[in-house]
Amino acid sequence: MKTNVSLTKRWSPFLANLILQFIEINKDEIGEKYCFILMSFTKGESIEKIAAERNVTPTRIRQLLDVGSKLLERKMAKASLSLTRSLQIQCESLERENASLKWTLRIHDLQANTPIEKLNLSARAYNALKKMNITSIEQLCRIEEGEMWKVRNAGEKTIKEIEAALSNLGLSFGDSTLQ
Repeated sequence: MKTNVSLTKRWSPFLANLILQFIEINKDEIGEKYCFILMSFTKGESIEKIAAERNVTPTRIRQLLDVGSKLLERKMAKASLSLTRSLQIQCESLERENASLKWTLRIHDLQANTPIEKLNLSARAYNALKKMNITSIEQLCRIEEGEMWKVRNAGEKTIKEIEAALSNLGLSFGDSTLQ
């Protein structure tokens, strides 16, 4: 068995650090013996030095490196698949939220441009809005309820009627979603 020693010489410090962290996190599943050898090797120690520290032959270290590398590769592949699937789920969720938000904004856009005549208000409520020069739902949503009380013939019943009409559209006085 021949270990691909040349791979470690190509690793950037970032990748080597990432591999060391992954080994550390998964040491229980990989096994202590393999972790020590993989970590030492990843840090750039020679097979001969690792063999001397463990009091075994360099050939045995190469064998253990091969087994440990395969365990690590399998664990990384599983983690990669889990991460990929998790990212797919998140992307799908964000796409659904984005579509929903676009739909909501489109609805609000349509509502904003809708003339107040479409609210089917009583003549008294309609005339009160006309006195305020309010012609669209967007303009209606920009005002505060308190401003309605200043209009002649706009009493509690009229204001409640207008509030109910806005509420049916999911809107209210002072609604900032249309501004």
